[in-house]
Amino acid sequence: MADPMTPWAERPFDAFGRIVVTPDRLTPDDRVIALRRAAGDLLAHPDAAVQWIGRALLDWLATGQRFDQVVGLVPPQGSHRTVARRARQRAADEALLALATEAGSDALALRFLRGEAECPMALTALLGAALAAGASTGPNAVSRARRRLTT
Repeated sequence: MADPMTPWAERPFDAFGRIVVTPDRLTPDDRVIALRRAAGDLLAHPDAAVQWIGRALLDWLATGQRFDQVVGLVPPQGSHRTVARRARQRAADEALLALATEAGSDALALRFLRGEAECPMALTALLGAALAAGASTGPNAVSRARRRLTT
């Protein structure tokens, strides 16, 4: 926190508590202040999900627990369903569904992915994205991806 005698031009926050420097110039104490302020802003939001993140942020600051524990995202022991893995799965599912939608058929999209049919030039970017994301090529891959994204 800035010394009260520090000129305003050198302080990391303005008179209203808003950050006026790049966050990488904040001290650890200033970062905590900024996070607490952000949590307060989140708590004041009308959306319950946004308020939940604000409470979680305050809990995390108070307890020092890992943030994924505070928000309840730690997978059960022995599970590999981490937050990062879920995000990768979602990206793969979205890429696969985009390909299937543009191909006009789930089966055709899977044939493109498996290399069993030549992909039209207009779909090569979508095919590349699906392959890069690690989209599944199993017989029910598209319907499973659709189910994961809609439930």
